[in-house]
Amino acid sequence: MYILLPFHLFRYANELKEIENDETRRKKLSETLIDINKRLEAAKKQGDIGEYQMRLIQELLLRVSDRLLAGFQTIKKEVDSIMSRVMLRTKADVIFEQGEEKGREEGREEGQNDLFDLINFLIRHGRNEDVLKVTSNRQVMKDMLTKFRSGELAAACT
Repeated sequence: MYILLPFHLFRYANELKEIENDETRRKKLSETLIDINKRLEAAKKQGDIGEYQMRLIQELLLRVSDRLLAGFQTIKKEVDSIMSRVMLRTKADVIFEQGEEKGREEGREEGQNDLFDLINFLIRHGRNEDVLKVTSNRQVMKDMLTKFRSGELAAACT
């Protein structure tokens, strides 16, 4: 439901000409944006959404406002000021990239640990030829790891 917040701006679409020239109405629009951001922060603190989701919604809010406010420079300037355009886009990208990198690191570490355990298992069971095969052929390594993880290899060695 939070993803729909950026489209709340369309509520103002028919009034933009008046808002552009009326400081009181611009202030009300600014307060609405501030309120949306406060609600997103509260949702994040309550655990309803994560940091990345919050930043993504804020970025969508910027994109919607960019399109909707084209030609209304006074309003756009105030919206950009509130949303801190550059900082939000950068943070969303950084958070996403950090998550991807953490996942890759964990995957590499898990793979290395599994390979280490497989080789130790093969050595302990006197399967030195299989150690050579695993270390020289990626497909053999993948197949052996699959069998090792499933327990099929241990069953074959007993």
